[in-house]
Amino acid sequence: PIFDPFLSDRRAEGDAFAPPPTQHAHIERLRRLVREEEALRRQRRDFAGTTFSTQDAGPLFPSTWTASSSLQASSELLGGLLRTRLVPRPEYESLGGVLSTLLPTSVPLFDKHTEDGTRFLIYRLGSLEVRTTQEQSAEEVLVAVFSVSQLSPQPFAGGRGHRVADGDAVAKVTEFVERPSDVRASRQSYIVLTTERGDSIVAEKLVCGTASWQENPLDLELRNSLAKVVRSSVCSTTVGALKQFQVAHDSACRGGGGGGG
Repeated sequence: PIFDPFLSDRRAEGDAFAPPPTQHAHIERLRRLVREEEALRRQRRDFAGTTFSTQDAGPLFPSTWTASSSLQASSELLGGLLRTRLVPRPEYESLGGVLSTLLPTSVPLFDKHTEDGTRFLIYRLGSLEVRTTQEQSAEEVLVAVFSVSQLSPQPFAGGRGHRVADGDAVAKVTEFVERPSDVRASRQSYIVLTTERGDSIVAEKLVCGTASWQENPLDLELRNSLAKVVRSSVCSTTVGALKQFQVAHDSACRGGGGGGG
């Protein structure tokens, strides 16, 4: 960019600045350079795709981004495996606010600059890979989120807003522990019920004593990635039976005035 302050080295000249030639041929050459630079910027959006490799960024990015031949040979197989396991998760891009609170405390696995000063960053949050860009004097922008997993691209069958039938069988129960969001709690745990149809239900006891029930929450994979599995067990009951237990528990809590969790 001709007028990019990050690239310009003539701003300090002040009154001694000599403008460039104004001949038609020279102006056209500058315009062509600007168009080529803009086209390169658009092509660099490939950074948000699964084909981008940190071992070999390709001709669209500075050559210094590409690992040396000795390092590239040793990491080529691992890099290939990681790329084949990246599953685009566009639905997580709507959680930009949640992710933005986690990124400042995370160390990026990849942090490079292009010649115009734009940063390209890759973070790993549990089983999620988060990619961002940041132009000069601008905020960091979320451009892509991937799951790093051999599993199906969809973590649950019905997706966001899908209602789980009461008659569906629960196949597995997993307990997770995570950093508490409430200062009154010494620890915070929650249960994930996985049905035979692949749906996920999150149940947890709140600080007020009542139990919450969320079916196929959008942020479940991110939450599980940042939590620790305490125990897991197979199960042979139905969603309806567990839901009745949750309702009865809440009724008891309301009748007894609630309690701490």
